[in-house]
Amino acid sequence: MFNLLISSAFAADENDIPTPLPFDNIESLIWTIVNYLLYIAGIVAVVFIILGGYQYMSSQGNEEASKKAQKTITYAVIGLVIVLAAYAIKTTIVQRLGINI
Repeated sequence: MFNLLISSAFAADENDIPTPLPFDNIESLIWTIVNYLLYIAGIVAVVFIILGGYQYMSSQGNEEASKKAQKTITYAVIGLVIVLAAYAIKTTIVQRLGINI
């Protein structure tokens, strides 16, 4: 009798079990994670551009500090271009595959 009560309590259909995730499939989850990573990378690149600008302005004519600031800005801009290219590639892939995110 006890086994009958337990088995009927756990005999829910798979569709009846609520999921805590707002994603329908694994593709949506992966693309959402990729989106967040690209947004974070873009924000980090912009922060480094601002940091490099601050370093450049506060170098006060010191050539070594000025070159370090220029490298920071250059690498941050390169990183931002890479992030924008990755976002464009991701968007193209998503549109071609017809994934709804």
